[in-house]
Amino acid sequence: MAGLQNLSRHTRVGIITNTVWTSANSSYLGSFFSEIARLAFIREMHLWNFFPMGDHAEDLVESIPELLRRLPEMAEGPASNGKWLVLKAFPQCLSVPSGVYNDNEFPLTLIPDVFWRTLGKCGFGRCVHRARCKDEKCWGLSNAYREKFGEEPDLLRPFIGLGEAKQV
Repeated sequence: MAGLQNLSRHTRVGIITNTVWTSANSSYLGSFFSEIARLAFIREMHLWNFFPMGDHAEDLVESIPELLRRLPEMAEGPASNGKWLVLKAFPQCLSVPSGVYNDNEFPLTLIPDVFWRTLGKCGFGRCVHRARCKDEKCWGLSNAYREKFGEEPDLLRPFIGLGEAKQV
């Protein structure tokens, strides 16, 4: 927090925070987002899905039902300060509460190719509904997630219409 405050004194740019959703931090993210949303120079708060860099479930992978349970609390602070909580790299079809925006665009980054090759082995983009779904930007669920929690067929609903965000 002190680093963010210091940065705000030396720049006039808006800041976007990036926080990764894990089982280690899920219980305190509501208070964290409430705290940082009060800072005028924080423009957006991004909550990233955990990228387990391997095929096997890891202790840090947290469930989508737990995310959905905690999202209203996490969005409350940003919303009360006129800001959005932005989900990154989560399944696009999740039903999210008001004040939460699901954005699966990946920003332009200068990351070595070895990262992308390793990430490609994580199985993102897989979904029980992939064959029917028209959303080509959806991150789906990782191998590690599916190994630990399953396919979540009842939580994920495919987009069936082009142009409109029409779900089954």
